[in-house]
Amino acid sequence: MKTTIYLIFAFIAFASCQLIGQVTAINFQIEYNTETEYYDGYIFIAEGEATSIPQRVQLAGVYTIIVSKDNIIEITQSVNPIQNNQNYQGTEPTIWKIVNSASSETEQFFSVSPTAVPSSFYNDLSEGDLVHLFSFKVTGPNNCDLSARIFDILIDNVDPSNTGANYANGFFIGSKSVYINNNMSTSSIYSTEITTTICNGESSNGYTETGTYSIESTVDGCPFMTTLNLIVLPDNDPACTVGTKDIKANKVSIFPNPAINNVQISAEDDILGIAIFDVKGRLLKNKLCKIAQKEIRLQLNDDMDGLYIVGVKTKSGIIFNKLIVK
Repeated sequence: MKTTIYLIFAFIAFASCQLIGQVTAINFQIEYNTETEYYDGYIFIAEGEATSIPQRVQLAGVYTIIVSKDNIIEITQSVNPIQNNQNYQGTEPTIWKIVNSASSETEQFFSVSPTAVPSSFYNDLSEGDLVHLFSFKVTGPNNCDLSARIFDILIDNVDPSNTGANYANGFFIGSKSVYINNNMSTSSIYSTEITTTICNGESSNGYTETGTYSIESTVDGCPFMTTLNLIVLPDNDPACTVGTKDIKANKVSIFPNPAINNVQISAEDDILGIAIFDVKGRLLKNKLCKIAQKEIRLQLNDDMDGLYIVGVKTKSGIIFNKLIVK
């Protein structure tokens, strides 16, 4: 009898430990990495935390990625969670594998899941963390559409091939299923949208008036579409004076500007990522911040002379500014 009571008490204590501080909501997010030319798959901790062993364990997961019809994905790197990481001493990442694939009329579905569960654990997780799970590349005959997106329960069929399979995303960290928000990201190599400001009398891609413009170009033999949101500032706007002083706009500072070898970017809000585009809207540099910070220094390439657009992602949104490199 005493043994039974002790076991019941131990179970209640263990269950209570699991529920306190549990991660309860995440976002799936993919980003195209211009340095590796692969996509990086992440989870963003939207709500809750995990600090104990029962809270940090990866129990199961389905992460469905959708690409153009006839294209395929290949997992190139596994990063998190870590095998046998109960005491933060693990070194080998859990392997992510493609476990199912299916086709609709226009798209290909790939479900990716972690192996070696439940013996894999994250390091401590806190609300606001961006956790890199794996990387993948997209290949196939449709090389002018190598875009990828994440399954969205609001618009996608959970069984596109009508075979009885379920391609809906699911994730279990700790004691319960984690709620996955629907605002999931889409990444495309061959299209982008930028917002830029110019001074009165200047031009961007030949445009001199405030408005939204579509710019067609070619990258790697494929059509590239840029949506340009152009804002023309009045002559007396402080941002229209470019010298060795900071350019300050929307609480973001770029110094020096013009720049030569490197540039320091500062913001009042924590910086989550930085992207640099040329005037045609092509993405040249992309840096995601694993740890949010208010200042970042970027090294510039020797052949980067010219005018660029710097996008700074903070918790308040994305801010775009001009950068001149000499």
